[in-house]
Parts: sequence; structure tokens; C-alpha cells
Amino acid sequence: MLIIGMWVVTAAALAVLFPQLETVVRQQSVNLIPRDAASLQTVDRMGAAFGEQGSKTTIFVAMEDPAGLTAPVRGRYNAMISRLRADSAHVRLVQDLLADPVTASQAVSQDGKAWYVPVGVAGTLGDLKAAESVQAVRTIAAQAFSGSPTDVRVTGPRPPSAIKSPRPKRIWLSSRSRQQA
Repeated sequence: MLIIGMWVVTAAALAVLFPQLETVVRQQSVNLIPRDAASLQTVDRMGAAFGEQGSKTTIFVAMEDPAGLTAPVRGRYNAMISRLRADSAHVRLVQDLLADPVTASQAVSQDGKAWYVPVGVAGTLGDLKAAESVQAVRTIAAQAFSGSPTDVRVTGPRPPSAIKSPRPKRIWLSSRSRQQA
């Protein structure tokens, strides 16, 4: 019993004395791509030319519903689009492809049961701001479709705490609407 008690005290002391891995990663993260890289400067120029300044990281919100894009599902989708556009701290651009019949045909699957929306988020791939922005989009998307049969997933860089998580089976999709938000 004494040995177990010593191990518990040692573990508690180590937890207090040394920061957790997630904290260290958050504090010491570096950009994957230097800010003065020609590729990022080109992205900035393209954004200015197309009126999409501020977004260097694009993610996708993919949705699927067994009944397809019905009126109630479309209402939830529109509410999600409105909430994304209102989140100026994390979202720089929302390309609502369903708003235009020409682009809608490209954003919806042939069977009409799956569709997606590109979202430009704040931050550069690999930095903390981008990870926070992706998490904010995941939360908004999950809340918009919570309690419905629509499955919503968000692509994008994983938050720093994911280093401890096992790799998902489908890497490109990593957030489900049926999880608690």
C-alpha cells in the first residue's frame, strides 16, 4: 500500500511540476510554412484578386442525409451557413455552393444525399489559430445538425491534443454531428 501511495504522490507531483504535452505543443507550435514563403505570398495575392483576403486555410464541411437535401435539412444547412458567416473571428470565407444552381450541381452528389461547403478559416495550416478555427467550424456544424439524421463531418488540421489520439480510419473526415458538441 505504501508503494502505491508513493506512486500516486509521484504522479501528482510530476503532473504539477511539468506541463502536459498539449500545453507545450500549443505554446511552442511553429508554422509549417514560413510566412514569407513565396507560396503564401501567392495565396495572399490570389485572395486579394478574388476578394478572399485573410484565408490561407480551406476546409470542407461535408454533409450526408439518407433522405437527401429536404426542406428541413436545407433549413439547418442555411442556419449553419449564417452562423459560419457570423463567426468573423474564425471564419474568413464561406462558399455557399448551394446558393447558385450552377455550382449546386457540382456540390451535391448524384443521388442527392451528400453535399459540401468550402470554408476559409483564420490561420495558416499548422498554426494554433487554424486549429482553433477548424474546431469552431466543427462545433457550429455539429450544433446545426444536432438531433437530425444528417451526418456532418469537417476536414482540416487536427487540434494539437490529437497527437495522443489514435489515427481515424477515414482520415479526411474527422468530426461527426452525432457527437455531443
